[in-house]
Amino acid sequence: MPETPDVGTGTQAAAGCVSAVGVVGDRGALQGGRETPLVYIANTAAALTSEAASRLEKWELQSVSRLLLSRERIKHCCLSRISREKNVGVYHSLSHSSSHYGGLQTCGSVWHCPVCAARVAERRRELLTRAMAAATDLGGHPLLVSYTFSHKRSDTLSGSLGAFLDAQRAMVGNRPYKRLMAKYGIIGTVKALEVTWGRSNGWHPHAHVIMFAPAEIDPAALEEGLYRAWGPAADRRGLTMTRERGVKVQSTFGKVADYVAKWGHAPARRLWGAEDELTKSHSKRAHRDDQAGSGYSPFDLLRWLNDTGESQAAALFRDYAMTFKGRRQLTWSLGLAALLGVAADAEKSDEEVATELADDAVLLATLTPGEWRAVRFANQRGQLLEVARSGDVLALRAFVAELVVRVAPVIGYAV
Repeated sequence: MPETPDVGTGTQAAAGCVSAVGVVGDRGALQGGRETPLVYIANTAAALTSEAASRLEKWELQSVSRLLLSRERIKHCCLSRISREKNVGVYHSLSHSSSHYGGLQTCGSVWHCPVCAARVAERRRELLTRAMAAATDLGGHPLLVSYTFSHKRSDTLSGSLGAFLDAQRAMVGNRPYKRLMAKYGIIGTVKALEVTWGRSNGWHPHAHVIMFAPAEIDPAALEEGLYRAWGPAADRRGLTMTRERGVKVQSTFGKVADYVAKWGHAPARRLWGAEDELTKSHSKRAHRDDQAGSGYSPFDLLRWLNDTGESQAAALFRDYAMTFKGRRQLTWSLGLAALLGVAADAEKSDEEVATELADDAVLLATLTPGEWRAVRFANQRGQLLEVARSGDVLALRAFVAELVVRVAPVIGYAV
């Protein structure tokens, strides 16, 4: 049976509630950019924590992305079973206080899929946290370096990104950069790509790099040296920049949280660190009171489309999705992961990470094909996992049983 699209809005999620869940008997249609439910069968409008609302929102945004990218792997992600012979497993991890599915196809795309992006980003964040701890144990001091360039509304994303990546490769291969790394004893780097779009200046590809120094160094001096290496490399590829914005070096124990605050993201449990800056760009949010002055992250474009139905948001997201398709989220410098004892995990692909089970994951329940059909039809994939987060098997089975009873009369046959 085809997917039942998610309904509700980001505004509702932010308010701490989830509206009644829609049911449609076919793929649904984008009417003005959003999917319109035909029948309502469930209501889960209980108050939610901000974290729970965010988790539910990613399923909603995944459905929006799926409609835009109907020929990509996201079409079947966390929706279609691996095979007709496989049931769907619901797993619970006590250490992560999380729940997830098994036996389903996954796309593993950090660029296309909010669901996979969240899962992969959290694992990458844990990996970087371990790497930073190992570097600190060796007496090292991690720094956060940001590279950017000037851009304008008429610039194409593919052209800007291509020039930016060429300039980055040229910089790290040039003698000034190598001399600078040797001068400060830099043992390695981890680079992450990011992109935003702004109404005034268009696409803005940029990179964040964790640079591992052997001891605390002067960020201002390193920044000046990096600008002298970055500026000429960028200029030869037609990119321009100002001294103030071309390169920025920050201590990871300093004001990284201030840098992220402009996106309106307030982590509920801890301060935002450099490991988050590299791996969780998908969860940043543009300020809604000044979207013209701030940027939209890629998944902000999905929120924009879901909230307003504007076709521009759809076109922008498709452009981004095709340009970033297949690119690596993180790039480790040669030998660094091995030096810090994380090589095995650093070498895993996004697809591998997206399907991994936590070490302590236990199988709470197995859903039959009919039960999974009911979950899909009622559009309750996210809500079911929220129930499973408690680890209460009886509560989970009761939720599924009630769902089946509600669905059967709507679709006209027993599941």
